Amino acid sequence: MKARAKELYFEGYVCAESILKAAAEEGRVPEEYVRLATGFGRGMVSGCVCGALAGGQMVIGATYGRTDADQDPMVCAEKAKSLVDEFKKTHRVTCCRALGGKLERGSSEQKQVCSEIVEHVAGILDGLLPESPGSG
Repeated sequence: MKARAKELYFEGYVCAESILKAAAEEGRVPEEYVRLATGFGRGMVSGCVCGALAGGQMVIGATYGRTDADQDPMVCAEKAKSLVDEFKKTHRVTCCRALGGKLERGSSEQKQVCSEIVEHVAGILDGLLPESPGSG
């Protein structure tokens, strides 16, 4: 999923969409979920939470989330925390603005930084998700 997510980012998908689209291509989430990620790109369009990280959380929710209040939310919460913890080991922060620094939006430098973040999140997901889709 890692290389494909980065490829999708360079094809024009925003960071969050790239994660969901790569997951959809692997059969991990329905293709329709990609549209859920559109508003999460560019730090939820406000520069806050990294869109790639938000997309990763959506994939974890789709895999481990619950559909009934009686189900234990902790399996999903633990996976979600693991994603953030692993992300922060490399990037220290989860804020899009801080991750991109003072790079101009749309510049080749910004796209390179964000593509590497997309690739990193997808790589973390590869280690957190079950090997075969649907067995979460």
